[in-house]
Amino acid sequence: MKRLIYEELVDWKNDANHKPLILDGVRQCGKTYLLKQFGSKEFKNCVYCNFEESPELNELFDSNMEPSKIIRDIELLKSVRIVAGDTLLILDEIQECESAITSLKYFHEHMPELHVACAGSFLGIMKSKASFPVGKIDTKHMFPMNFCEYLMAEGEKSLAEFIQSDPDPDEISKPVHETLLRLMRDYCIVGGMPEIVQTWISHHDINKVDSLQKELLQNYERDFAKHGGNMVEMLTSIWTSLPSFLSRENRKFIFKDLKKDGRSEDFRGPVQWLTNAHLIYKVNHIKRHAYPPSTEQDDTQYKLYMCDIGLLRAMAGHPAGVIITENDDTHLYKGGMYENLTVCELMSAGAETCITGKMESMRWISYRPSTADQSL
Repeated sequence: MKRLIYEELVDWKNDANHKPLILDGVRQCGKTYLLKQFGSKEFKNCVYCNFEESPELNELFDSNMEPSKIIRDIELLKSVRIVAGDTLLILDEIQECESAITSLKYFHEHMPELHVACAGSFLGIMKSKASFPVGKIDTKHMFPMNFCEYLMAEGEKSLAEFIQSDPDPDEISKPVHETLLRLMRDYCIVGGMPEIVQTWISHHDINKVDSLQKELLQNYERDFAKHGGNMVEMLTSIWTSLPSFLSRENRKFIFKDLKKDGRSEDFRGPVQWLTNAHLIYKVNHIKRHAYPPSTEQDDTQYKLYMCDIGLLRAMAGHPAGVIITENDDTHLYKGGMYENLTVCELMSAGAETCITGKMESMRWISYRPSTADQSL
């Protein structure tokens, strides 16, 4: 399945001043698959190292920081040749080896011509005690598949290119509009997680989609227990409350609804944790129009949105039929869903660098849709 970030990887490869790359993003958004695909297509050979699957690799990095020796040992262990310019070296699950994170600095300084691409848990990387190589790496963020990528996966390349051409809305015919609405509703059911999209394309079985979405949501909650420390209970509470807040007239995150006498300070750490994990997007309230918006933002009042529209639908527990039928009883949920969809599309389009958790280019969107079509 085509990912739009692929062209950015090609630009990185062709940049004479490239640095080791860290590709980050929410779990299961397709980082490892994309790097392997990129390596096989754009390089003569690709060498894949996974620190979680092969713990013995850790010793190579723990014993020394000299890139030439590390490369020699990888070649011997894997019976491969690593040639700068011809080889992509992928270091996956790099958070499992703190020495590997630190070594990126030395790869940049002593072996800059070699292409090194890393993937892993951003939370694990940030929590590690390694000396983070600030200024010595390139970073790129990968999102779940946006609507255009979903269209291409569905075989609707022409429609995807049509949307990307920024057409005049008045010139879109009714049949094309209705076709896009139908596909958009499908996308709201399925979302943009690659494995789930592939399952939908192969089977068009909503039960299979539901099963995968629930499994992924459970895996995220297991990550809370693994990485969340003493914030596990609050992380789970915030995460599972998102559909409820987005289904209200006022979709603002209300502290006291989750904790008696709750204050913004109580939630600062857990919200930032979820933001760093790329599981949510935090949008601060803007008190008045100003540029840049950050000068007027109130970080004690905000809305929280889920990283993937399909997972939002699954967590809310709504059957797929809710999306494709007209029912005034669900108009608040649909309004929140389309608001969340808008945030996801804007983020994917570059409205904000997600790592900081600050929304420089966005403010609250408020409307009261009466039907799904009007809210869309």
